[in-house]
Amino acid sequence: MAIQFSDTTNKNGLVQACEDLCFGGEYTKISGNTNLLARFTRYINDGLNRVQSVILASDTRWQFDDSNYTDYPIGNTDLVAGQQDYTLDDAQMKIEHVYVKDANGDFRVVLPIDELDIKASGVSPTEFMESDGLPKYYDKKANALFLYPAPAAADVTTSGGLRVAYQRGPSYFATSDTTKSPGIPELYHALIYRIAAFNYFIDSVQTSQAKNMKVMIEEEEERIKAFYNTRDKDDRPQLRVKRVSYV
Repeated sequence: MAIQFSDTTNKNGLVQACEDLCFGGEYTKISGNTNLLARFTRYINDGLNRVQSVILASDTRWQFDDSNYTDYPIGNTDLVAGQQDYTLDDAQMKIEHVYVKDANGDFRVVLPIDELDIKASGVSPTEFMESDGLPKYYDKKANALFLYPAPAAADVTTSGGLRVAYQRGPSYFATSDTTKSPGIPELYHALIYRIAAFNYFIDSVQTSQAKNMKVMIEEEEERIKAFYNTRDKDDRPQLRVKRVSYV
């Protein structure tokens, strides 16, 4: 059963689980204290971050996204003729795919490339595909995508012409939340409040409790890794070797 953020009636919430673990079931200890509630909301969101980090490092061809979001992790922006670099949004943690819209309005796949690949071809990055056209490659630098070549007005549709599929962080809790549940499989909801309790034990220098909780957390994280490594059993790609030329 999904666990919600705070359930003061049935005591089936992340906050109430923290009250069990950290205060021996002294309910309202957190939910009835504004400062502690804010503190444990931060701990719980830290737990979300840690769980999602494990998931993002473990998923394969079926990419994870927090189920609390009401949209898909796909961003669109305009192309500008002659402009090579496009700033990424802070939410775009992992880039999955990049597409540009050609002059006919069809999205074309843009392949990833790295500056080392360009240099290996014997060409300086500043001279690589220096004539504007339909972008074929993209390189990630800092918080931006660099397109090669830069788009030419005659070869692309500039309006909404750049599309990026990405993975993002979790949908965080606010202190005012009640019925909202974590956007991860219910099997692993308990890990979130255990991480929150661990953070509390560390901050309050309860060393033995922290050590015990750490063992439980690490065991649960291994189960998450095993689950997400095998979640796409229906999709078993065949190994194909393809030589790619960048020039």
